[in-house]
Amino acid sequence: MEVGLIQLSTVQQAEDYYLDKSASGWEREVFRGFCGDLLDDERVFPCVLGVHGLKMGELEFCFVPHHDRHNLTHLASRLAHYVQSSRTYGRNTSFVAFFEPGEQTKNLAEYEEEFWNVLQRLHIIDDCEWPKEVDVHPSEPLWEFSYAGEPLFVVCNTPAM
Repeated sequence: MEVGLIQLSTVQQAEDYYLDKSASGWEREVFRGFCGDLLDDERVFPCVLGVHGLKMGELEFCFVPHHDRHNLTHLASRLAHYVQSSRTYGRNTSFVAFFEPGEQTKNLAEYEEEFWNVLQRLHIIDDCEWPKEVDVHPSEPLWEFSYAGEPLFVVCNTPAM
C-alpha cells in the first residue's frame, strides 16, 4: 500500500483505495459509514489525526464476520502484521477493526462487555510478553492494551446511543 503520497477526499476515493474488490456488502456498508463520518465537512470529526490518516492512506482495516467472533485468529494475525509494519505507514496511522453488525443493536453495556471480551481473547492468543513498562491490570492508570509487545491506544465505537 502506497501511503503518504495521496490525498483522499471522498468516500468513493477512500473505498477505491482501501477496499479489495471482493469486499462483502456489510464490509462496504460499514466502511462507507466510517469514511462518511470522518470526511463530513459539516459535522467535523473530532479526531483530526484519524481524519488525516484516512486521507493520506495511512490506516489499516480488518473486517471480522459474525462467524469469526469467537475465533479471532484472522484479527490477531492482521493486528500482529500491523504492529510490525505500522511505523512505515506514516505518523497518523491507526488499525481499524470492523465487526459485522448483528440483526439488532445492543445497548452500550453489551458492547462494552463484547469489547473487553475481544481484548481478552486477543491477549490469550498473543504469544509475546507484555511490555514491562505497561501495567497488566486495566484498572491501573498506566495500563494500555498491548499486542505483539506493543502498547496500543484502543477505542471502541458502537451504534449504541
